[in-house]
Amino acid sequence: MKKRNKKYIKLFCWIIVGLIICLDQLTKYIALDKLVGSESLPLIKNIFHLTLVKNSGIAFGLFPNGTIIFIIFSFLAAGIILGILLKKKIPEILPDTALALIL
Repeated sequence: MKKRNKKYIKLFCWIIVGLIICLDQLTKYIALDKLVGSESLPLIKNIFHLTLVKNSGIAFGLFPNGTIIFIIFSFLAAGIILGILLKKKIPEILPDTALALIL
């Protein structure tokens, strides 16, 4: 694969990561702004509703109020994935895209 193509693949992966993070933050902002209590916001009437659910734990309520543990593990996982993406010498589109989406 040409060096030029490798750069475009890495750029594509970072763009995907950025777009997913922006979309995630936007939906969180909308949910917190528009939903109060146990309200539900219909996006597609009678089919798809956005509902705000607060979980003080992680993974189905495990570690209740263990936010700091979740934050630490999230940063560790993100650091490992970023390290893998940055150290790869021969990037291929599928592994890089998969790691970018996991991040």
